[in-house]
Amino acid sequence: MRCYHQALGGELQPMLSHGDSPEPGACTPGGKSRIMHARLVLDGRMLMACDVPSDDQGAMRGFAVALNSPRANEARRAFDCAGRRRLL
Repeated sequence: MRCYHQALGGELQPMLSHGDSPEPGACTPGGKSRIMHARLVLDGRMLMACDVPSDDQGAMRGFAVALNSPRANEARRAFDCAGRRRLL
């Protein structure tokens, strides 16, 4: 999320880890530090992201990012940021 914050600006809000969840018992072993919810507020819009919960063996299965942008250049900056970080 810090990469997107650098590329797009906005306000990066506190992130919630799986270990900080209201239901910490639902967290798989080794997954407590993974992000359950992250949000970047951009001019009244939001970019939200999370780490996909681990399987039973603790292996991370991926992540999800959602961004709705009316401006193609802003969407391109976010996409390029992810590519530089090898997130895609």
